[in-house]
Amino acid sequence: MKKSLICLLLVALMAFSLTSCFRSEINYDYDDFSEFIKLPEDAVGHKLDFDLISLQAAIDSYLLKYATEYKIEPGDDIYVNFKLYEENVLVDEKTGKEYIVQAEEPSVTLENHLVKNLGAGTICSAIEGLIIGKSIGDSAARAEYKPKPDGTGATELSDFYLSEYKDKHVYIEIQPVNKVTKVGDVVSVSYKGYLLDKDGNKKKGDDGKELDPFDKSDASSYYLGSHLAIEDFENNLIGKLLNQEFSFNATFPDDYETGDEKLDLKGQTVLFEVTIKSLYEAPIYDNAFVKTYFSNYTTTKELEEAIRKDYILATVYDYILKNSEVLEYPSYEYKQHMANLEKLEPEYYENYKQTVDEYLQKQHGMTREEYVKSSMKGELIYYSLSKQYNLIPTDAMLQNEKTNLLDYYKSYYMSYQGLDEATALTSANIFVEKLGPQYIYDNVMYTMVEEFLVSKAVVTDIPIPEDKISITATLNKPVTE
Repeated sequence: MKKSLICLLLVALMAFSLTSCFRSEINYDYDDFSEFIKLPEDAVGHKLDFDLISLQAAIDSYLLKYATEYKIEPGDDIYVNFKLYEENVLVDEKTGKEYIVQAEEPSVTLENHLVKNLGAGTICSAIEGLIIGKSIGDSAARAEYKPKPDGTGATELSDFYLSEYKDKHVYIEIQPVNKVTKVGDVVSVSYKGYLLDKDGNKKKGDDGKELDPFDKSDASSYYLGSHLAIEDFENNLIGKLLNQEFSFNATFPDDYETGDEKLDLKGQTVLFEVTIKSLYEAPIYDNAFVKTYFSNYTTTKELEEAIRKDYILATVYDYILKNSEVLEYPSYEYKQHMANLEKLEPEYYENYKQTVDEYLQKQHGMTREEYVKSSMKGELIYYSLSKQYNLIPTDAMLQNEKTNLLDYYKSYYMSYQGLDEATALTSANIFVEKLGPQYIYDNVMYTMVEEFLVSKAVVTDIPIPEDKISITATLNKPVTE
């Protein structure tokens, strides 16, 4: 685990170095680049709609990500294996001491017996207590079933009546073996999807063969009741069994986007062949959840505000990027960016076994020139806004950022490389010096510009439709803090 984390960080740092590690040679901080780019007039104070369903989806995706092994709870429909062993109370003739002899074979055996609405009294409380809190497939639990003082003790196990054992001692052995999925569960499923023709049959190509399905043999997870999947698909995952194979038709909305130009599913009806592979339980969305999984926040309100800011910033920046025009790329900076990529050539060939050009094409779908111009356009936007609105980092802010970076990398070297504090601090100093003053300046300035854009945006909240409100139910009413 430690080795894999280090490798991931090193890969991230190498990718990051494409535009950052050599930025100290590009002196942006005291130059005005406004003449090189034309920004839209409403770049600052941009009007946008904030669809609250986006906030809900972000929260639900976190709950899906941190789902844990499912524990059976009241209200579940559970399939169980049930065995009842009859016992006889014998008396030792010499001592008069009573002892119990259990039958070697069960008197009653029920395989895959459905217990509905666990906890509602469908079966006796002693048996319910054995199941609640267990995981699917847990080893069988045992409980003694004795007559009540009033001489009764009969109970009904769905369609099986235990009255004949009301005056006897028995042991009940019960094992939860499956579960019916319900809203609130997290399931992982594998599936194949087939496009259908107008007659409801699988579409065929010109050669008369069925078209290849879109195949998700590796399981994908869904949080039932979150509306993260299309309605027809999610609804058909409810009320099913773990490892059950089933099929259904689902129609995609007319505005559905796949992100794949070759696959248009708008308004299409698709036959899905599905298997539920595993079952998890989503955590409760409250302050304790936020404190556990997010080091920067302590309440749901803080997390939701951060998600909201990220959404606004992404929307505003995307608008500015699409509606800005680069009039000219500063020649010195352009040449310096290209030179920096050339310096990385040996490093990328050694680590990725490919050239920088191959890497950029594979990761970004761009040539070297396209990548540099794309990066520079973003930089020109930030620097123009910084100069225009006097968002200039102070020396104190820069020093604070450097201190934070040193603390971060010192902790990294101590945690993941096992260095002592003094050695880790030395390594952190070397690394931060390599990043350079321009990197520190950019970090602070970019943050100032982003906070400014978010604060000036004119935002209209769009409510969540009633039929799309997630089961987390936290966005339309106050959260208990």
